[in-house]
Amino acid sequence: MPLPDFPVRKDIRGIGLSDWAVYAKGLSDKFNYTNTFYHKEPKLDIIDIKSSGYCDLDFLISSEVFEHVMPPVDRIFQNTHSLLKPDGFMVLTVPYMLKLKETMEHFPGLRDFSIQKKNGTYILKNTKADGSVQCFENLRFHGGQGATLELRVFAYEALLEVLQDSGFSKVLTCGEPFLEYGIFWEFPNSLPIVARP
Repeated sequence: MPLPDFPVRKDIRGIGLSDWAVYAKGLSDKFNYTNTFYHKEPKLDIIDIKSSGYCDLDFLISSEVFEHVMPPVDRIFQNTHSLLKPDGFMVLTVPYMLKLKETMEHFPGLRDFSIQKKNGTYILKNTKADGSVQCFENLRFHGGQGATLELRVFAYEALLEVLQDSGFSKVLTCGEPFLEYGIFWEFPNSLPIVARP
């Protein structure tokens, strides 16, 4: 059912992680919905949810966020799971590839880093746990405000595994076209996922 046709249900509680303003407005009109952000209020850091005040959610939307969050990735999904009601769900989009065997972390050992501009280009300087320093070039940013540096591209099978290990027992990859709504997936990578505890 398209969002504009959905009845108003303020008893349904959900959050978005930096959702796009166009659908965030529609969601807040229909549900008890809050669009949260990493870099501004209302804030939610998915790595540190203890003080967030969010729990017992019917739904959580994370669209193009988890590729930007500091490792380890299992903590991201465990925290998301803990925010949901037992019958809640997460809508997830992240960059993933079917052909990858393992999730591709662009900056292994990322711990204490800064992004600096050098000779007109950005570099990432990281101090690892052992004190050694790494420098990375050719950084990929996804635009927007806040922390938009791409840290990883998920492997599809690894993504399914971390979801299952984090307590999501029902995972649906949404690859079906809905032409009447203009939805057609030309490629099988990075399709939306719905995950339930």
